[in-house]
Amino acid sequence: MDSCQVTVEHDRDCTVVHVRGEVDVATSSLLRDALLCEQEETSHVVLDMREVTLIDSTGLSVLVAAQNRFREAGVDLRAVIESPHVLRVMAITGLDGVLTLCPDLLSACRAVAS
Repeated sequence: MDSCQVTVEHDRDCTVVHVRGEVDVATSSLLRDALLCEQEETSHVVLDMREVTLIDSTGLSVLVAAQNRFREAGVDLRAVIESPHVLRVMAITGLDGVLTLCPDLLSACRAVAS
């Protein structure tokens, strides 16, 4: 089993939450807790999911809840996803229309800076 790691990097213009590994029922609380902390700290969050290898329904629910909370708080949330598997899950569930997806980290950070 591939564990999940979540790290946070604060920049002048935005906060980047780096997620790596599997986001599932056993690990999704790590992502949830990191996103909850950032809601109060910044107005722009980029969720770097380039190294996520798997996301299950628990992880998806964390993303939906975060998007809803952030929207209500006026926080811009963008996600960067490269894994074809994770992108397919996002498309099948319709979350690719709920979250703002960016093709790479640079464009996501530029978008929130403008």
